[in-house]
Amino acid sequence: MIRGAAMNAECKLVKQEGLGDHITFVGEVTEISSDENIKPLVYHNGRYWRLDDNNKIPRPSQELLDKVEEIAKKYVKV
Repeated sequence: MIRGAAMNAECKLVKQEGLGDHITFVGEVTEISSDENIKPLVYHNGRYWRLDDNNKIPRPSQELLDKVEEIAKKYVKV
């Protein structure tokens, strides 16, 4: 865990898969904690953002949201 982080999640490795020169890890969250007083810095679409009312990250397109949901369903345990 990273001391001072806005959020920490401990996961059990479910799957790892090579994608080109990267490896994607899929994990099942076993423990999670957060500190609402810490404002995270986010990198998205080539820019850094703060998660506050002045810097809203644009909502992804419905097409992208649908693709993410389709992929995520493969890993949901019932």
